[in-house]
Amino acid sequence: MVITLHSTTQTLTVAVERPTGAQVVDTLREALRDRRQALKTEARQLRQDWQETESLRARKEQSNSG
Repeated sequence: MVITLHSTTQTLTVAVERPTGAQVVDTLREALRDRRQALKTEARQLRQDWQETESLRARKEQSNSG
């Protein structure tokens, strides 16, 4: 079994025995799932911050025009 890892600047290919490869794949899958969850949480927080900023801006514009 061969595992190839890619980054923006490098590629690394490693030959591993099948049981080890399966374990590595499971570990990488778990790490990706954790990273994806962290990114979703960050995106949710950024959306909330943006919505709050827009809401405050709209209220400020209403009070200045009223």
